[in-house]
Amino acid sequence: MFDVVVIGAGPAGSSAATETARRGLSALIIDKEVFPRDKPCGGAVSGRGMSYLSEPIPSGLIQREIHEARIGFSSVTRSVHRDDIMAVVVDRAAFDHYLLQSAQAAGARAKLGERVHRLTDTGSHVEVETSRGTYHARFAVVAEGAFGGLKTRVRRKDRPDEMGLCAVTDVPAATEEIEGFPGSTLEMQLGVAGYGYGWVFPHDDHFSVGVGDMARLMSGPRARLADFLTAVRVSHLPSVPAGTRPLPPPVPPTAARARRQSAGIMSASAARTSGAISADRSS
Repeated sequence: MFDVVVIGAGPAGSSAATETARRGLSALIIDKEVFPRDKPCGGAVSGRGMSYLSEPIPSGLIQREIHEARIGFSSVTRSVHRDDIMAVVVDRAAFDHYLLQSAQAAGARAKLGERVHRLTDTGSHVEVETSRGTYHARFAVVAEGAFGGLKTRVRRKDRPDEMGLCAVTDVPAATEEIEGFPGSTLEMQLGVAGYGYGWVFPHDDHFSVGVGDMARLMSGPRARLADFLTAVRVSHLPSVPAGTRPLPPPVPPTAARARRQSAGIMSASAARTSGAISADRSS
Protein backbone atom coordinates (compact mmCIF):
# COMPACT_ATOMS: atom_id res chain seq x y z
CA MET A 1 0.00 0.00 0.00
CA PHE A 2 1.20 3.50 -0.86
CA ASP A 3 0.90 6.49 1.42
CA VAL A 4 -0.38 8.66 -1.43
CA VAL A 5 -1.56 7.93 -4.95
CA VAL A 6 -1.71 10.95 -7.26
CA ILE A 7 -4.06 10.83 -10.24
CA GLY A 8 -2.75 13.08 -13.00
CA ALA A 9 0.89 13.90 -13.85
CA GLY A 10 0.50 17.53 -14.85
CA PRO A 11 2.30 20.25 -12.89
CA ALA A 12 -0.05 19.98 -9.88
CA GLY A 13 0.09 16.19 -9.72
CA SER A 14 3.83 15.88 -10.24
CA SER A 15 4.50 18.60 -7.67
CA ALA A 16 2.27 16.84 -5.13
CA ALA A 17 4.09 13.54 -5.76
CA THR A 18 7.49 15.25 -5.42
CA GLU A 19 6.59 16.84 -2.07
CA THR A 20 5.17 13.54 -0.83
CA ALA A 21 8.30 11.57 -1.72
CA ARG A 22 10.66 14.21 -0.31
CA ARG A 23 8.90 13.98 3.04
CA GLY A 24 9.65 10.28 3.29
CA LEU A 25 6.26 8.96 2.19
CA SER A 26 5.62 6.47 -0.59
CA ALA A 27 3.92 7.96 -3.65
CA LEU A 28 2.46 6.60 -6.85
CA ILE A 29 1.52 8.90 -9.72
CA ILE A 30 -0.86 7.69 -12.44
CA ASP A 31 -1.65 9.32 -15.78
CA LYS A 32 -3.58 8.13 -18.81
CA GLU A 33 -0.96 9.60 -21.16
CA VAL A 34 2.60 8.50 -21.86
CA PHE A 35 5.04 11.37 -21.32
CA PRO A 36 6.22 13.54 -22.93
CA ARG A 37 2.82 14.44 -24.34
CA ASP A 38 1.53 17.51 -26.14
CA LYS A 39 -0.39 20.11 -24.11
CA PRO A 40 -2.17 23.06 -25.75
CA CYS A 41 -1.06 26.04 -23.67
CA GLY A 42 0.49 29.49 -23.98
CA GLY A 43 3.42 28.22 -21.94
CA ALA A 44 4.03 31.27 -19.72
CA VAL A 45 4.97 30.63 -16.09
CA SER A 46 4.77 33.71 -13.87
CA GLY A 47 7.21 34.54 -11.11
CA ARG A 48 4.53 33.63 -8.59
CA GLY A 49 3.98 30.31 -10.33
CA MET A 50 7.71 29.58 -10.25
CA SER A 51 7.76 30.30 -6.52
CA TYR A 52 5.51 27.28 -5.92
CA LEU A 53 7.94 24.89 -7.61
CA SER A 54 10.25 22.82 -5.46
CA GLU A 55 13.30 24.01 -7.42
CA PRO A 56 14.16 26.53 -10.16
CA ILE A 57 13.25 25.69 -13.74
CA PRO A 58 16.41 24.48 -15.55
CA SER A 59 17.74 27.02 -18.02
CA GLY A 60 17.53 24.44 -20.80
CA LEU A 61 13.73 24.42 -20.49
CA ILE A 62 13.33 28.19 -20.64
CA GLN A 63 12.64 29.39 -24.17
CA ARG A 64 12.13 33.06 -23.31
CA GLU A 65 12.70 35.24 -20.26
CA ILE A 66 9.94 37.83 -19.99
CA HIS A 67 10.63 41.36 -18.78
CA GLU A 68 7.61 43.19 -20.19
CA ALA A 69 3.85 42.72 -20.40
CA ARG A 70 1.81 44.61 -22.96
CA ILE A 71 -1.92 44.78 -22.21
CA GLY A 72 -4.44 46.37 -24.54
CA PHE A 73 -8.13 47.14 -24.55
CA SER A 74 -9.78 48.73 -27.59
CA SER A 75 -7.38 51.46 -28.74
CA VAL A 76 -5.56 51.77 -25.40
CA THR A 77 -2.35 49.83 -24.68
CA ARG A 78 -0.26 49.89 -21.52
CA SER A 79 3.11 48.27 -20.93
CA VAL A 80 4.79 47.20 -17.71
CA HIS A 81 8.54 46.61 -17.73
CA ARG A 82 10.71 45.04 -15.05
CA ASP A 83 14.46 44.60 -15.02
CA ASP A 84 14.09 41.30 -13.21
CA ILE A 85 12.28 38.35 -14.76
CA MET A 86 8.49 38.57 -14.39
CA ALA A 87 7.82 35.26 -16.20
CA VAL A 88 9.39 32.63 -18.40
CA VAL A 89 8.03 30.81 -21.44
CA VAL A 90 8.36 27.04 -21.66
CA ASP A 91 7.20 24.21 -23.89
CA ARG A 92 4.56 22.43 -21.85
CA ALA A 93 5.43 18.96 -23.13
CA ALA A 94 9.05 19.31 -22.00
CA PHE A 95 8.18 21.22 -18.80
CA ASP A 96 5.56 18.72 -17.64
CA HIS A 97 7.89 15.81 -18.44
CA TYR A 98 10.65 17.44 -16.37
CA LEU A 99 8.33 17.82 -13.36
CA LEU A 100 7.31 14.16 -13.66
CA GLN A 101 10.94 13.08 -13.84
CA SER A 102 11.67 15.21 -10.76
CA ALA A 103 8.95 13.36 -8.87
CA GLN A 104 10.45 10.04 -9.90
CA ALA A 105 13.94 11.19 -8.91
CA ALA A 106 12.54 12.08 -5.48
CA GLY A 107 11.32 8.51 -5.10
CA ALA A 108 7.78 8.51 -6.50
CA ARG A 109 6.74 5.66 -8.75
CA ALA A 110 4.86 6.36 -11.98
CA LYS A 111 2.31 4.37 -13.95
CA LEU A 112 1.79 5.98 -17.36
CA GLY A 113 -0.69 5.07 -20.06
CA GLU A 114 -3.18 3.91 -17.43
CA ARG A 115 -6.64 5.43 -17.24
CA VAL A 116 -8.29 5.50 -13.80
CA HIS A 117 -11.79 4.05 -13.99
CA ARG A 118 -12.85 4.09 -10.36
CA LEU A 119 -11.80 5.70 -7.09
CA THR A 120 -13.23 4.17 -3.92
CA ASP A 121 -12.88 5.28 -0.32
CA THR A 122 -13.20 2.09 1.77
CA GLY A 123 -13.04 3.96 5.06
CA SER A 124 -9.62 2.56 5.94
CA HIS A 125 -7.87 3.34 2.64
CA VAL A 126 -8.43 4.32 -0.97
CA GLU A 127 -8.71 1.90 -3.90
CA VAL A 128 -7.78 3.13 -7.38
CA GLU A 129 -8.86 0.92 -10.26
CA THR A 130 -7.16 1.53 -13.60
CA SER A 131 -7.13 -0.05 -17.04
CA ARG A 132 -4.26 -2.26 -15.86
CA GLY A 133 -4.82 -3.00 -12.20
CA THR A 134 -5.87 -1.85 -8.73
CA TYR A 135 -3.74 0.20 -6.34
CA HIS A 136 -4.23 0.92 -2.64
CA ALA A 137 -3.19 4.01 -0.70
CA ARG A 138 -3.91 5.89 2.52
CA PHE A 139 -4.75 9.03 0.55
CA ALA A 140 -5.50 9.99 -3.06
CA VAL A 141 -4.82 13.35 -4.65
CA VAL A 142 -7.00 14.06 -7.69
CA ALA A 143 -5.10 16.22 -10.18
CA GLU A 144 -6.67 14.99 -13.39
CA GLY A 145 -7.49 18.29 -15.07
CA ALA A 146 -10.65 19.79 -16.51
CA PHE A 147 -12.04 16.80 -18.38
CA GLY A 148 -11.87 14.21 -15.59
CA GLY A 149 -14.84 13.20 -13.50
CA LEU A 150 -13.03 11.89 -10.42
CA LYS A 151 -12.80 15.31 -8.82
CA THR A 152 -16.54 15.18 -8.15
CA ARG A 153 -15.60 12.94 -5.22
CA VAL A 154 -14.45 16.05 -3.35
CA ARG A 155 -16.44 18.80 -5.05
CA ARG A 156 -19.60 19.26 -7.05
CA LYS A 157 -19.61 19.03 -10.82
CA ASP A 158 -18.85 22.26 -12.66
CA ARG A 159 -21.89 24.06 -14.01
CA PRO A 160 -21.84 25.08 -17.69
CA ASP A 161 -21.76 28.75 -16.71
CA GLU A 162 -18.57 28.14 -14.69
CA MET A 163 -16.59 26.68 -17.57
CA GLY A 164 -14.13 28.58 -19.71
CA LEU A 165 -13.06 27.71 -23.24
CA CYS A 166 -9.81 28.48 -25.02
CA ALA A 167 -8.63 28.07 -28.61
CA VAL A 168 -4.88 28.09 -29.11
CA THR A 169 -2.46 27.47 -31.95
CA ASP A 170 1.24 27.81 -32.75
CA VAL A 171 2.35 30.21 -35.47
CA PRO A 172 5.84 29.40 -36.84
CA ALA A 173 8.15 32.40 -37.00
CA ALA A 174 11.77 33.17 -37.79
CA THR A 175 14.11 34.23 -35.00
CA GLU A 176 14.30 37.80 -36.28
CA GLU A 177 10.50 38.04 -36.28
CA ILE A 178 10.32 36.88 -32.69
CA GLU A 179 13.13 39.18 -31.55
CA GLY A 180 11.41 42.10 -33.26
CA PHE A 181 8.19 41.45 -31.34
CA PRO A 182 10.22 41.76 -29.00
CA GLY A 183 10.95 38.29 -27.73
CA SER A 184 10.93 39.31 -24.05
CA THR A 185 7.33 40.60 -24.13
CA LEU A 186 3.99 38.93 -23.45
CA GLU A 187 1.02 40.57 -25.16
CA MET A 188 -2.58 40.29 -24.01
CA GLN A 189 -5.59 41.97 -25.58
CA LEU A 190 -8.72 42.33 -23.45
CA GLY A 191 -12.18 42.32 -24.97
CA VAL A 192 -11.35 40.34 -28.10
CA ALA A 193 -13.46 37.41 -26.89
CA GLY A 194 -16.37 38.87 -24.93
CA TYR A 195 -15.24 39.05 -21.31
CA GLY A 196 -12.07 37.11 -22.11
CA TYR A 197 -8.81 38.01 -23.78
CA GLY A 198 -6.37 37.04 -26.50
CA TRP A 199 -2.67 36.40 -26.06
CA VAL A 200 0.53 36.35 -28.10
CA PHE A 201 3.45 34.65 -26.34
CA PRO A 202 6.87 34.30 -28.03
CA HIS A 203 8.67 30.94 -28.01
CA ASP A 204 11.91 29.76 -29.60
CA ASP A 205 10.59 29.22 -33.10
CA HIS A 206 6.93 30.21 -32.97
CA PHE A 207 4.31 32.37 -31.31
CA SER A 208 1.62 30.81 -29.14
CA VAL A 209 -1.58 32.65 -30.08
CA GLY A 210 -4.89 32.04 -28.39
CA VAL A 211 -8.22 33.39 -27.18
CA GLY A 212 -10.28 32.47 -24.16
CA ASP A 213 -13.62 33.35 -22.63
CA MET A 214 -16.46 31.86 -20.63
CA ALA A 215 -17.73 28.83 -22.53
CA ARG A 216 -21.30 30.15 -22.72
CA LEU A 217 -19.98 33.23 -24.56
CA MET A 218 -17.38 31.46 -26.70
CA SER A 219 -19.39 30.50 -29.76
CA GLY A 220 -17.23 29.62 -32.76
CA PRO A 221 -13.83 29.44 -31.01
CA ARG A 222 -11.95 28.74 -34.24
CA ALA A 223 -13.50 31.79 -35.88
CA ARG A 224 -12.62 33.90 -32.82
CA LEU A 225 -9.04 32.69 -33.06
CA ALA A 226 -8.89 33.41 -36.80
CA ASP A 227 -10.17 36.95 -36.22
CA PHE A 228 -7.59 37.51 -33.50
CA LEU A 229 -4.79 36.19 -35.67
CA THR A 230 -5.79 38.70 -38.34
CA ALA A 231 -5.97 41.48 -35.76
CA VAL A 232 -2.41 40.86 -34.58
CA ARG A 233 -1.24 40.85 -38.20
CA VAL A 234 -0.51 37.15 -38.48
CA SER A 235 -1.48 36.55 -42.07
CA HIS A 236 -2.22 32.82 -42.09
CA LEU A 237 -3.43 29.98 -39.92
CA PRO A 238 -0.78 27.27 -39.52
CA SER A 239 -1.53 23.72 -40.54
CA VAL A 240 -1.72 22.62 -36.87
CA PRO A 241 -5.41 22.80 -35.88
CA ALA A 242 -6.39 24.91 -32.92
CA GLY A 243 -7.17 22.91 -29.79
CA THR A 244 -9.91 23.75 -27.32
CA ARG A 245 -9.78 23.05 -23.61
CA PRO A 246 -12.34 23.93 -20.91
CA LEU A 247 -10.84 25.71 -17.93
CA PRO A 248 -12.83 25.25 -14.70
CA PRO A 249 -12.42 27.75 -11.88
CA PRO A 250 -10.08 26.84 -9.01
CA VAL A 251 -11.58 25.07 -6.02
CA PRO A 252 -11.08 26.75 -2.64
CA PRO A 253 -9.16 24.17 -0.54
CA THR A 254 -11.39 24.77 2.47
CA ALA A 255 -14.50 23.98 0.44
CA ALA A 256 -12.95 20.79 -0.91
CA ARG A 257 -12.04 19.61 2.57
CA ALA A 258 -15.42 20.50 4.02
CA ARG A 259 -17.17 18.33 1.46
CA ARG A 260 -15.25 15.22 2.47
CA GLN A 261 -13.59 15.70 5.80
CA SER A 262 -13.43 12.03 6.72
CA ALA A 263 -12.19 10.73 3.37
CA GLY A 264 -8.71 10.11 2.09
CA ILE A 265 -9.48 11.79 -1.22
CA MET A 266 -8.69 15.40 -2.05
CA SER A 267 -8.13 17.73 -4.96
CA ALA A 268 -4.62 18.87 -5.84
CA SER A 269 -5.50 22.41 -4.76
CA ALA A 270 -6.39 21.14 -1.30
CA ALA A 271 -3.32 18.97 -0.84
CA ARG A 272 -0.92 21.85 -0.23
CA THR A 273 -2.88 23.26 2.72
CA SER A 274 -4.73 20.25 4.09
CA GLY A 275 -1.81 18.72 5.96
CA ALA A 276 -2.41 15.36 4.29
CA ILE A 277 1.07 15.38 2.77
CA SER A 278 3.07 15.09 5.95
CA ALA A 279 5.83 13.01 7.41
CA ASP A 280 3.46 12.08 10.22
CA ARG A 281 2.41 8.52 9.38
CA SER A 282 -0.10 8.20 12.21
CA SER A 283 -3.71 7.63 11.21
